[in-house]
Amino acid sequence: SLAENVVRTPLHPADQYEAFRRLELSGLGAADIAARFGASLRIVRQRLALGAIAPHLMQAYRDGELTLAQLEAFTVTDDPVRQDQVYQALGSFREPWRIRAALTQADVSGRDRRVQFLGLDVYEMAGGAVLRDLFSTTDEVWLTDAALLDRLCLGKLGEIADQVAQEGWLWTDVALEFPHSHGCRRVYPHAVEQDDEVVQQRLAANVALEELYTQHPRDEVSEEVAAEMARLDEEITRLSHQAYAYDAAIMARAGVFVVLGHDGEARIKRGFVRPSDEAPEPQERKEAGAAQASNNDSV
Repeated sequence: SLAENVVRTPLHPADQYEAFRRLELSGLGAADIAARFGASLRIVRQRLALGAIAPHLMQAYRDGELTLAQLEAFTVTDDPVRQDQVYQALGSFREPWRIRAALTQADVSGRDRRVQFLGLDVYEMAGGAVLRDLFSTTDEVWLTDAALLDRLCLGKLGEIADQVAQEGWLWTDVALEFPHSHGCRRVYPHAVEQDDEVVQQRLAANVALEELYTQHPRDEVSEEVAAEMARLDEEITRLSHQAYAYDAAIMARAGVFVVLGHDGEARIKRGFVRPSDEAPEPQERKEAGAAQASNNDSV
């Protein structure tokens, strides 16, 4: 019946959406429905989402109170109660962007730096729920469990911190934001002499990167060239870091903050000494030694 009407006498769009929904409820998957009607899987999923819209909203669409674009915006969530709440709250201000914003205001955008750092697939594998805009050309998503996202990000930062700790630092600390009120004193590495081979490697990488920038304007860079630029940049950074080092005595009483940067990349901040880990001043060491001697004498 649906095929007959779609091909010959089009139904009201709402009837089509609800018919697709009934097929899904009868046990057919989206792929099966797509194959049966020769439609793309994306279109079928869109129609299924529209067919599952809150009955009150579907009736409003039939009565001309909602446009198709507005109805599509409500499919960001499949919760009919939430859909109706937003419908009632927005009143006459029902632009599609307002509807999407209201439905996702408590969720985390897929563009968030935490998502870029962790990866959407890792979040979903951990059981995190996602809202998807099936009608967006950019496949916009929103993550509904911010607490889970934070825990997973801190866990990944912790893995990086464990690797950094192997350098010999007294402690490592992870955070999503840099703790500016840390109260630590910052110490810095000193320059070390590098052999000629390392110096030549760094020079060659700099020259190669400069040539790529000269040959390829930023708006015309292919994926291959961009990947090579990124590799050279990482190589230069690695070799540059080798030109500086911390004394082992400093590292034995200093620590590292591993935090998430604004660009979704981990940032490793080395060389922070907590007040309790400061080396005693010469006079303090002398007095401490005298006190220890006095204690030994009394024993």
